[in-house]
Amino acid sequence: MPSPKSKAVSNIVKLGVRYGPLAYEAIKQGQGPARELANKQFKRVNHRMHALEHAHQLVDGSVMTVFDGDEKRFIVFTGDKPVASHPPPPSRSRC
Repeated sequence: MPSPKSKAVSNIVKLGVRYGPLAYEAIKQGQGPARELANKQFKRVNHRMHALEHAHQLVDGSVMTVFDGDEKRFIVFTGDKPVASHPPPPSRSRC
């Protein structure tokens, strides 16, 4: 009669052989979207820090957060006049 440990090890090996390649591919495919999300979050924080530093260097500088679609933009003001956007808006081609 097999011991419970050997039966558990046997089940783990069977499941590993059966689902191992599938799990490997899922992990391999999932790294890209996870990396993109992490980079997006890092850039968002980085843009905010740059906007705050820029506003700190101005006379009466302030920062306002706005949304452009699903992207956060930080508008830097001096008094009531907007001076910069972090990240900069995409360039529009003129036709």
